Amino acid sequence: MPDYEALLKPQKRLNGSLGLKKNAVLPTVIVKEEDRSRLRDWQTRNGIPIHVWQAVYDLAWGIHLDRIEELI
Repeated sequence: MPDYEALLKPQKRLNGSLGLKKNAVLPTVIVKEEDRSRLRDWQTRNGIPIHVWQAVYDLAWGIHLDRIEELI
């Protein structure tokens, strides 16, 4: 992932706002649409926060399920 930890730079397509180049290669964490409601229900029912993780070789990225919902 060549753009992991890349600094944000002013982007012409963003009218000078900071961002990454269009074709940036970054880590991803994927939650399928059909799983979201079941994960939310389980988290609410059990009172245990869910974190979703993606591991590749010796690096891992995680995000809280509530943050995923905010971003969607």
